[in-house]
Amino acid sequence: MTIISLSNKIQDFSKDFKNHKDVIKAINIDECTDYRLRGSNAEMLIYNGRQIIYSCCYSEYKNKKYITHIYNRQSELVYKYDIDYSK
Repeated sequence: MTIISLSNKIQDFSKDFKNHKDVIKAINIDECTDYRLRGSNAEMLIYNGRQIIYSCCYSEYKNKKYITHIYNRQSELVYKYDIDYSK
């Protein structure tokens, strides 16, 4: 039997997203264990074990991923980022 993990460890988060420094200031990254990307330019879920802690939207621009919106478990917007397409 082969087990395939679709999640990434939270330690890899800074490698995957260009605006990771701003995101870490907006959420409690210490309570997060892993994250899972769901499709291209779509949704990312951040977990603590098997529990979803944050739901995020992300986009890619010039081969870099940016988290554009983060919602907490109470469906509150806790982070918003506007990509500067003029650069």
